Amino acid sequence: MSSATIAPAIPVKNPVSERLVSLDALRGFDIFLLLMLGIVGKFASGPMPGLIEGKSEACVQFWQRFASHFEHVGWEGFTLCDLAMPLFVFMAGAAIPFSLSRYVRGEDKRWGRLWLRIIRRVVVLWIFGMAVQGQLLTLQPEKFRLFSNTLQSIAVGYFFSCLAYLYLPKWARFVAFVVLLLAFWACMKFITVGGSGETEGLTEWTMNWITARGCGGGSYAEGTNLAYWVDCQVLGRTMDYASVNDAGEVVFRDFYQYTWILSSLTFVATALSGMFGGELLYSTREKIKSLSSKDSKGRRLARWQACALLVVSGGLCFLFGLFWNAAPEGSFVYCPIIKHIWTPSMVLYSSGVSLLLLGLCYAVFDILRPWQAGILLAVLGAIFFLLGILWYRAPEDSLAYLSVLARIWQYPLALCELGAWLLLAALFYAPLASFKLPSLKTFLVVFGTNAIAAYMLSHIFNFKQIVESVLYGCEFWLDKFKLGAWYSFLLEVAAAALIWAILHSFWKRGKFLRV
Repeated sequence: MSSATIAPAIPVKNPVSERLVSLDALRGFDIFLLLMLGIVGKFASGPMPGLIEGKSEACVQFWQRFASHFEHVGWEGFTLCDLAMPLFVFMAGAAIPFSLSRYVRGEDKRWGRLWLRIIRRVVVLWIFGMAVQGQLLTLQPEKFRLFSNTLQSIAVGYFFSCLAYLYLPKWARFVAFVVLLLAFWACMKFITVGGSGETEGLTEWTMNWITARGCGGGSYAEGTNLAYWVDCQVLGRTMDYASVNDAGEVVFRDFYQYTWILSSLTFVATALSGMFGGELLYSTREKIKSLSSKDSKGRRLARWQACALLVVSGGLCFLFGLFWNAAPEGSFVYCPIIKHIWTPSMVLYSSGVSLLLLGLCYAVFDILRPWQAGILLAVLGAIFFLLGILWYRAPEDSLAYLSVLARIWQYPLALCELGAWLLLAALFYAPLASFKLPSLKTFLVVFGTNAIAAYMLSHIFNFKQIVESVLYGCEFWLDKFKLGAWYSFLLEVAAAALIWAILHSFWKRGKFLRV
């Protein structure tokens, strides 16, 4: 496509370079997370049942819970898998201060060229989204789906966040973030559509049936929330999985409940939260540039201050999202965490996690040396793992004073899993980086610097079939040694490895897909 160009690499080794390693690493983690969905899914349906058979209840629960983190929740709730899309939108916002700051400072006054670049990016992301999930490649207009993909939510969040960054003062951006969350909540709470019609005899999910049943009025249930009604009304036939019956009515599918139109308010809020984190890192980088090269203490202090602010703000957002989610159903402020409709509580929760991850990546990749980062990851991993074990083993009555917390986060083993991931990262990062071998940093940066290319490759091409054409003989030998359940898992791992190898060749040659 003419508007997507291959650009030369930007060095990432200089700690005060134009590109922070932490941003690419976190973006790379997001792509890795998307690939892990298929890998863990094949592991859970293949070898895992045999591995946990006969094991202790705690062991079985741990691995089942681990696998569940790589599945989307049915409706309410949030898993690691559900973080992928919000983190993608968050990272789009985080990059804005680094690309637009010179216009705000007046160093570049080519505003026409700027807006051409912004609009071009929005259009290309929208087209890519339709190619991935909008059936654009069928070349049949009647099958096109207008708004149905992560890349399109990124386009919406990016465009309006650019507007906010270029034309609003800093305090007004924070106000806009709060207003967007409250506007979505207020629409869901106070607007009611239909509800007085007759539904008898109507069996299909048509617009008349949905309206007659009633939507809104504080409902966050599937099929009766306002965001779903707005999508059905606005997108109509172009809504994903919609079809037209013999009577000429658009029929919607009850299993598809993702929303996009009203949810655009909270898409923008998520991108703004990323922009706040990006602004903090950008201002820190500029502050470090202004310091003397001999003032190593001042430079390190500035970085740690930024890291602390990311962690504190992320923790606060995380807790606000959890407590908003804990409000009882029917209460005035009720707003559960539902990623399908991108609720405000989900925005706070996911943005909090994203800020915490950004702070961790900033400390590991932009502040600490590899051996120091390994110690940090190991210490944090051990703390979370032990807290999870203690919580799991504690008598139920000892948690009575933590009833609210227990209701919010019902699975103490999630802390164990988080600790295990951090310990695993420490194990692979520090030793490999210390010996100048490809490490966790290289692994993630390869994905992160070509994130759009990685996303498109993994969704447009069937890499599993490609690797199966080479590895099909392994199925015979795995079956022979009674390891046949591992075959599908092997193909998923090989497909992900092939995608990484392709991106690594681009990375080594300094070729990045810029949209």
